[in-house]
Amino acid sequence: MNFKFIQSLIFSLLLFGHGAGHATSDQAVFNPDTWNVAETYFAALAAGDRQTLMSLLSGDELIRSESQLSDPEYSQFLINRYSSATLEIVGSGVRDGLHTVDIIIWLNDFESIKERLILQAIESPEGTSYRIVSREEFNN
Repeated sequence: MNFKFIQSLIFSLLLFGHGAGHATSDQAVFNPDTWNVAETYFAALAAGDRQTLMSLLSGDELIRSESQLSDPEYSQFLINRYSSATLEIVGSGVRDGLHTVDIIIWLNDFESIKERLILQAIESPEGTSYRIVSREEFNN
């Protein structure tokens, strides 16, 4: 089975089995492009890839993170923290015209980081891409 099909199936089960997404979302929406941003974000964390992280961020989130991501030593910190971690995407939606993807990064069996990635669609002649404009903690 391909990974995208499994993601779609899981999301459908969550959406129809437990209601319409997370409570702060206006509308639960499965958008594979936004899930790809979340997966790329996580892969960049695990690899210590500061350039990819910077390319995924936009606006205030880029400004907030730029000095840290410009530090070459930060790559090793990211690798040490995330290289053995796993990603779980637990929801997505649209809120106030922005896309959201809720993720849990499992650092080990007991410690996790719950983050809501807030993404803005950016239109270009090549198509639509998404950038992370904000990150916030969320509770299930």
